[in-house]
Amino acid sequence: MKGTRKIFGVLLALSCFAVLFTAAYAGGKRQPIPYVPLPSEMPGEPGPTGPTGPTGTTGPMKDPMHDRTGDFVTDKQTDPFYLKDPPVMVEDVEYDHTTGMYVITEKIGGKDVKPPTYMTYSDYLKYTEKQEQAAYFKDRANAVNLVEEKSIVPPIQVKKQFFDRLFGGSKIEIKPQGNVEMTLGANIQQTANPNIPIRNRKTGGFDFDMNINMNVIGKIGDKLQLGVKYNTQSGFQFDNQVKIGYTGEQDDIIKSIEAGNVSLPLPTRLISGSQTLFGVKTQFQFGRLTWTSVVSQQQSKKETMVIENGAQRQNFEIHSDQYEENKHFLLAQYFYNQYDEALSRLPNIRSNVNITRIEVWITNRSGVTQNVRDVAAMADLGEPTPASGFITSTANGDGRPRNEANNLYSKLVSVPNHRFVDNVVSTLLSYGLEQGQDFEKTYARKLNANEYTYNTQLGYISLNSQMNPNDVLGVAFQYEYNGKVFQVGEFGDQVPPDSNATSKVLYLKLLKGTSPRTSLPIWNLMMKNIYSLGAFNVSPQDFFLDIYYNDPGGGLKRYMPQGCIEGVPLLRELNLDNLDASNNPQPDGLFDFIPGVTILPQNGRLIFPVLKPFGADLAKKFCPQDAGIVPTYIYSQLYDSTKFTAQQYPEFNRFVIKGQYKGSNGSQISLGAGNIPKGSVVVTAGGQKLTEGTDYTVDYNLGRLTIINQSILNSGQQIKVDYENNNQFATQVRSLFGTRLDYKISPKFNIGATLMQLSERPFTQKVNIGDDPIKNTIMGTDIKYETNAPWLTKAISALPFSSTKEMSTISTYGEMAYLKPGHNRAINDPSKQGQVYIDDFEGTSTGYDLKNPSISWKLASTPRNSPGANGQILFPEANLINDERYGYN
Repeated sequence: MKGTRKIFGVLLALSCFAVLFTAAYAGGKRQPIPYVPLPSEMPGEPGPTGPTGPTGTTGPMKDPMHDRTGDFVTDKQTDPFYLKDPPVMVEDVEYDHTTGMYVITEKIGGKDVKPPTYMTYSDYLKYTEKQEQAAYFKDRANAVNLVEEKSIVPPIQVKKQFFDRLFGGSKIEIKPQGNVEMTLGANIQQTANPNIPIRNRKTGGFDFDMNINMNVIGKIGDKLQLGVKYNTQSGFQFDNQVKIGYTGEQDDIIKSIEAGNVSLPLPTRLISGSQTLFGVKTQFQFGRLTWTSVVSQQQSKKETMVIENGAQRQNFEIHSDQYEENKHFLLAQYFYNQYDEALSRLPNIRSNVNITRIEVWITNRSGVTQNVRDVAAMADLGEPTPASGFITSTANGDGRPRNEANNLYSKLVSVPNHRFVDNVVSTLLSYGLEQGQDFEKTYARKLNANEYTYNTQLGYISLNSQMNPNDVLGVAFQYEYNGKVFQVGEFGDQVPPDSNATSKVLYLKLLKGTSPRTSLPIWNLMMKNIYSLGAFNVSPQDFFLDIYYNDPGGGLKRYMPQGCIEGVPLLRELNLDNLDASNNPQPDGLFDFIPGVTILPQNGRLIFPVLKPFGADLAKKFCPQDAGIVPTYIYSQLYDSTKFTAQQYPEFNRFVIKGQYKGSNGSQISLGAGNIPKGSVVVTAGGQKLTEGTDYTVDYNLGRLTIINQSILNSGQQIKVDYENNNQFATQVRSLFGTRLDYKISPKFNIGATLMQLSERPFTQKVNIGDDPIKNTIMGTDIKYETNAPWLTKAISALPFSSTKEMSTISTYGEMAYLKPGHNRAINDPSKQGQVYIDDFEGTSTGYDLKNPSISWKLASTPRNSPGANGQILFPEANLINDERYGYN
């Protein structure tokens, strides 16, 4: 391969150089080292004699080496053992107008290293002629190498007449390019364990590794070509391409035959072709009729995007159990108690708190070494009402958090030795605190300011990335309240590390421990009222959001089906509709778009102004006489249980958030997929097909569409983008059969017909609703007429204040298509009717966490009191309903 040839050439050159250097050394081709006589060899003292005379003198060298005496033009060295002049030496030829001679200079650092020499005008012409001839022949040699590219496999000539007639030539050419890397090694391991038999202590084996990056172009004659592109390190399988193609002559019936990675582009608008197919494609020509057919597997999925006014419009649907978990946390119980009240009078926030400084620490799992140290995070630190009975409150009824709100912090800082790593856990245990419940000790890193955001008035933080379930989160913060400054926890600069770097522990406020316990107050600090819309840079223009209740048998409703709040929109009941478009306190039936309060436009987060929108806060809206039906409608498990546990109650998960958003205006539009097949993007504006390169450009690697024709964006027309997404093609096998007929009545008039069938093969014969495999057939006809109209150009130019020289064109296009839906015969039952399954109960599984049996585990009920095979009562304790002996067996 090409890379192997380069390596071989370098090694060969180095070997030749080593041989020549050795020969030169042996032949005396080096400068003699001056001999310094010893004191005993000074004049007057007899000394030893050498082969050529007295020691201190040498005979004449075989091949003496001398520096050139002339200039670089007339005395140029050709011996390869002479080194070239260094680059620091500037060699120049300048014309001296006073003498009419050309001056040859050699300088280093602006100073002459040799005396200047002179040459006449005729000598200068000979010198330049030699230079130009050498440059000319060098360029010609490079050009020949480019045209006559050599290959590892020499061309093969087949002297057969039928071979020449079939393939349009008798020469077979194969040009491989790329590189192959192979690693061969052995892995031997010896274990000095006396418990293992001697012959088993030494194990080993061979270790092979190979990387291939190959591009092969083969050609047989002028008609048959083969192309292979293969890379073992490719991230996607569709990057490897294999294609063999046969191309006929102009008068042949067989125009082309392709096998491998093929495409089927179509000129139609109602029926779209495909760019990523693997199969066989043929094209025939019968006079004016062109027939193109393909039988293949489709390796991509067609997707469509609609853009209005230059912005992408998307629909979203979110269920109530899809809140963002382990990302948003309140800083203290005080903010949990004040949250609903602070947002009860929107758009004003009723809060006297202003957070001025904050530090966030999280378990260090990234391996960073900067801004890391040991921390001890405590749940009751700064809490006026501590949950632990071993901590005494000193707040005197004041509910504001601060280090002095209870005696925990003062006890810790009273003894400096308690802060050291080896002592802090035992100290907290001696206070009666339980590790994993009341405190956590971990090695943490401080988050950068760009890794989280925080609300200065409502007192909560939002992490950019979701935490792991067993990570620890601790904070230290300062806030102002009516002009006074309070602090919870310790900042890193307040407790600098000692000489041991990290031996001093930092005391923090615990927001999340290694395992969630819903019975503890810390469970309330994780916010469960923030949902992701899956959008960025959401614009308030054309933004719609509503909340629905899925009533069994009644469908989606914007209000509760029973109770005193029946008929009142849920959007208003959940405090999301209190204002009109001018922010006046008047509900208008639309979502209150308040940036930073009810929505975060930059990252598309919906924030409810109540902490338990589908639980306790919704229950408060019912009247006392509705107490009997409230437990039927609210989803209280969502807030008093883990997310996994709450999802085991689908009968209460009936609230749906639906809406539509539009991203910010701009010429660049993300298609939501990468590595899009080239040529698969089709853009239409107002039904008119746009031209790639003129109206828009596509970055197929990043999946980004750029509208370069600004008039299309300014027109406000609806832009439709059809493209192929091949990131998930391997999960579903799709077979595509297509035929296209084109009959050219004239170069201006064409009639076409298209027939395509797309079928999906299911993984099993048992499929769910919505996943049933399709077998759709679409057929259509189209007609197109296009001609130049120079008379129209003249007519327009004849109008006053109008002049044009561009050719006018009259184009007419018409198309109609019919779609026949169907399903794959693999799911047919004996009555030839397709069947799918409402739910796959056999594949349902429930996972239980062994670390938290008190949360996920439930006590099974006792089987009913029934006699066995011999008439014996198996479970007599089943009748003891109100007795602890009910679960005896």
